Amino acid sequence: MNPVILFRKDYTTEEEFEIAKKYFDVVEFRSDVPADSLVIGRYSTLPYYKELDHDLKINGSKLINSIDQYNWVANFDWYDAVKDYTFETWFRAQDLPDDGTKFVVKGRTNSRKHEWDRLMFADSKKKAIEIMLVLNEDSLIAPQGVVFRRYEPLVTYEIGLNGLPFTNEWRFFFYKETILTYGYYWTMAKDVDHQITKEALKFVKDIAKIVKDYSNFFVLDIGEKISGGWVLIEINDAQMGGLSENSPDTLYSNLKNGIAFDDKLVHVELYGEDFYHKVYDILEQLGGATGDGYRESFIYNFTQDKYKSDEWRFQGKLGFGGKYRGERNVVDCYPEDETPARLKLIKKMNVALKELLSK
Repeated sequence: MNPVILFRKDYTTEEEFEIAKKYFDVVEFRSDVPADSLVIGRYSTLPYYKELDHDLKINGSKLINSIDQYNWVANFDWYDAVKDYTFETWFRAQDLPDDGTKFVVKGRTNSRKHEWDRLMFADSKKKAIEIMLVLNEDSLIAPQGVVFRRYEPLVTYEIGLNGLPFTNEWRFFFYKETILTYGYYWTMAKDVDHQITKEALKFVKDIAKIVKDYSNFFVLDIGEKISGGWVLIEINDAQMGGLSENSPDTLYSNLKNGIAFDDKLVHVELYGEDFYHKVYDILEQLGGATGDGYRESFIYNFTQDKYKSDEWRFQGKLGFGGKYRGERNVVDCYPEDETPARLKLIKKMNVALKELLSK
């Protein structure tokens, strides 16, 4: 099946829309989806996921997440599968403890986080029930059903409007078990020294190993606890997930490759300097990467930099967009720069990179 993006565009997503077209065929109307397509419904699946799924099947197409996979996320069915990684959750008000426990009250999918101190955070069971009663009259939240989550303080950098805490929270996009991209969650935060750790990357990968059995294309949001360690905040269907501070170029280029290679993808864990020196040997000797000074920066990025980037633009023989993708241990280039010679070179370099993992 040929992958196609069904994109519902507005003024906030125009740039993302143009970038998506660099990597995929993109249409704006379901009637324009070609037959036998694998459809990524970017911002376009709701509110009628089931109807869209049905309409696409008429011409032999299907969504990247089935209706059952969508419901597993939207209905909060994921809680039982990953309860050891996330906040304790109650689904009935009568089950809430009345012992000073604090709660986050929200819909199964959406919340009123921008009214944090009035319609989301509750410092008692009484307050949680009061918020529930208001949300039960909310046209967005009420059809989803309200859930109550144990409040645990996270590492916080700023306090926004209505008491909303800007925490050390990160958004990860996954295709099955593979990280496509990750970035800091709170785009509205101003002065934050946000950072991600190797512990966090291992934590989120462990969760993805579970979730990939229930969803193909999903978002994991995780946060750093004040008490230490990380916690899963929520799971979302990635078709509707906002970018936060993720690069759309990285998202769509990696998703394109992920769908193409599917389960044949290589998953690179956190290797040491010796491994990445060998990687750079391949980038330099086969790919024409610059040697002087750049090797040391490359090694530092993948082994020591707390702001580590998963992609490294080395250019060389692959042109301006020639990149090494650390998560999957592969190289590629911009689609518009592809030539038969470059595609042959990419294949040769990726074979050499894969061989490193077996040594």
